Amino acid sequence: MLKPVQNKISKKKRVCAYARVSTDSRKQGEFLENQISSYERSLKANPEYEFIGVFADQGISGFSRNRLEFQRMVQTTKDVQIDLIITKSISQFARNTVVLLETVRSCSLSSLLLPRKKAGMYRRTGNGLSVRSLNVGNI
Repeated sequence: MLKPVQNKISKKKRVCAYARVSTDSRKQGEFLENQISSYERSLKANPEYEFIGVFADQGISGFSRNRLEFQRMVQTTKDVQIDLIITKSISQFARNTVVLLETVRSCSLSSLLLPRKKAGMYRRTGNGLSVRSLNVGNI
């Protein structure tokens, strides 16, 4: 007897990236532009991702909650229900643990990925975060 074939449609993860440099220097600006371009290329090329965008702040400390693009990303995450935020390092996302935890909780974010050496996958679990080690070479 033949079994019916079921089409398995996998839902793409809604993904954005966040980048930040703390100074307005030309060198830091070039670094930020290169990082933005790299995120755009790699995220758009991944067939498992629905690319939402790259949010980037320049000349603003990671301690500050008043980062225009960071706040826009948080609001977009709430509006669009982003599944994954990719950032170079946890310090780019937030240098303050309270800001990190509040942001992840307020967005109901499923995960925050740091795709670099000695990186971790930060997954929202209940009322806190757990860390699972990763060594990811590519996004």
